[in-house]
Amino acid sequence: MKKFIKICFYLLIILFAVTILSKSSIKHNVNVKPSRALHVPAVGAIRWDAWYSGSNLSKTEEIALSPEKWHYRLPFYAVIPKKGTVQIRLDTQAQMDFEIRAAKAGGLDYWAFGYYGDNDKNANALKKYLNSAHKADMRYALLLFPQAIGKSGWLGQVVAHFSDPLYMKVLNGRPLLYVFDAGGSISKNDLESVRSAAKSAGLPNPYIAWMTWDVQDGKCESHDCDAIANYGLSPTGNPLEVVPYQNLANVDLKFSQDAENRGLKVIPPVGTGWDPRPGYDYPPPWGAGYKTAVTNGTPQEIAENLNTAIHWANSNGSAESKVILIYAWNEFEEGGWLTPMLQGGAERLTAISSVMSTLPKK
Repeated sequence: MKKFIKICFYLLIILFAVTILSKSSIKHNVNVKPSRALHVPAVGAIRWDAWYSGSNLSKTEEIALSPEKWHYRLPFYAVIPKKGTVQIRLDTQAQMDFEIRAAKAGGLDYWAFGYYGDNDKNANALKKYLNSAHKADMRYALLLFPQAIGKSGWLGQVVAHFSDPLYMKVLNGRPLLYVFDAGGSISKNDLESVRSAAKSAGLPNPYIAWMTWDVQDGKCESHDCDAIANYGLSPTGNPLEVVPYQNLANVDLKFSQDAENRGLKVIPPVGTGWDPRPGYDYPPPWGAGYKTAVTNGTPQEIAENLNTAIHWANSNGSAESKVILIYAWNEFEEGGWLTPMLQGGAERLTAISSVMSTLPKK
């Protein structure tokens, strides 16, 4: 009898664990195919998705954006409960569904989700995207952070994403993976293990893009990556200085040119802005990002920056993947966004849609 009770006890533990894992794991539906063809080049945007209830990261940024002078950076789902406070929480499926429709209307092809692992709370937005009835309208890629590496089952989770029909592929089916080594702990072996896991699953060799601010740092080469990319550039100069948006557009173009001159393949960057001044008084855990800020780019200036990157990508063999990455969809505190806002609505997306509508599709 005692033995029977013990067996039942262990079975209950296993059943509980399986139930918890099934609730926390991301589900993939291989029957859902993309609803539209990609543009040439395909244009995506970075997502930083710590905007949810209970997030310690977003609490810091909510405080930084509380002064009224920064309220023009609040997305459509933000609320102002009382003067001097804001809440920025993408908590509902309806909010994500609206974002998908807005991104599609703007002509975007994909999002690059900052990825800390399937079961990390920062995957809340990714889960909502994959649960959306509208998900076929946007493709997606992972933007791998070092915090994801080493977690239980992380390689299997990454490869499961690669297998998703909505996952972004380049160059005849190669899964696109961005790698952002914030903290300096991602090794060449980590990336080789990703390639091996993909191969074992019968998938093409992933196209791995190393994200850096310095084309000359040699890390793309030392990690045996396929291309170089970027997570938010800024002009050089006095951290307290604010320079015209065109300075940022010039830096974006120079990044691509410098990569080509170094003999690297590149995913051309497009910055929608860089202005971390809200964090100067309330620094986030990773630091305030004391760099030269740029003035708020007009929707037309941002669209022109994108247009420049598109022409460059179509004219230069170093942009072999024919993919562009915009900084960013929702980096509100740092000054980079495309999301529809409380003030200004979808004016940025409307402007870039005029550029995207001229592109061929494949």
